[in-house]
Amino acid sequence: MKTLVMNVSGNNHKPKGVDLKPGEKQRDVAVNIIKSYRPDMVLAQEGKKIFYDEVCRKCNDAVTQYKYVSNEETGILYNVVDWKIEEPKTDLVNLYDVLAHKNIISRESELKARFHALILKSKGPDGEFLCVTYHGRYTGKTENKKLEILKDLLILLLNYLKIKTDLPLILGGDFNVEFDATTLQKLIQNGNLEQMMKSLSVSSTDMPIPKQYGSEKYTTYGLGMFPPKPSNSDLYLVPYQPTEHRAKIYDHFIVSSTIIVSEIKAVNVFQKIKELFPEVLEEYYKVILDHDSIFVTFKVDVRQMD
Repeated sequence: MKTLVMNVSGNNHKPKGVDLKPGEKQRDVAVNIIKSYRPDMVLAQEGKKIFYDEVCRKCNDAVTQYKYVSNEETGILYNVVDWKIEEPKTDLVNLYDVLAHKNIISRESELKARFHALILKSKGPDGEFLCVTYHGRYTGKTENKKLEILKDLLILLLNYLKIKTDLPLILGGDFNVEFDATTLQKLIQNGNLEQMMKSLSVSSTDMPIPKQYGSEKYTTYGLGMFPPKPSNSDLYLVPYQPTEHRAKIYDHFIVSSTIIVSEIKAVNVFQKIKELFPEVLEEYYKVILDHDSIFVTFKVDVRQMD
């Protein structure tokens, strides 16, 4: 199964006196990327209705028929040829209200408007997933506050997975904050979710790191990482190599431990802009698109779930 994580907006710093038409160009680049990779789903951020409609108009053919759900911040495109959907947003919003009423998460986190979720159910043998796209706030929040909001999102999703225990999670988006695998686990543990994680009596040094998550940057993990039997409620950050023009990694991909990621890579949007619009000066590339997309191939590790 293939997915793209895409922020489909630029930095909005339109140059004076230049007829750049960034909206048209960013849609052209995004459609080109989607046509190139033919994902089963697209986890999008900052897309307008005109973007989703254009993808459906230009990318649909005999084997790919995209439909979408969206709000102002996020959206999910999915291929109805291979997938059916169930919308869990009402259940998630009700759960959010319950958790906020109990002061487990903050009502000020603005989560309701900043994510979209679907349960995708394969028409073939590929199972079903809870797919979530998230767009973290860029301005007006400190880095610590952004991480607090992310913690609330994780608490919400993990509580939902306690109810829907058979659903693996795929969470991707523009989080607008940097964090690594260790920080993710600290957020989960600080959210008082240790019972969900079923705390282990073994040291992290006794547990091998699965190859799909291995890299020199991600070799130190705390208690609770990579338990002997994977669980849909154990979440991990999947690392990837950013392109040279991305100084910070704000776009992330988080999965349940029951998901095997066989490929993850950044798609160089600057290169795509150069290919499609050679007349545009490089200094204006970020006005068109300032986030690389992430392309991911994954599957459920059925053997480990037996």
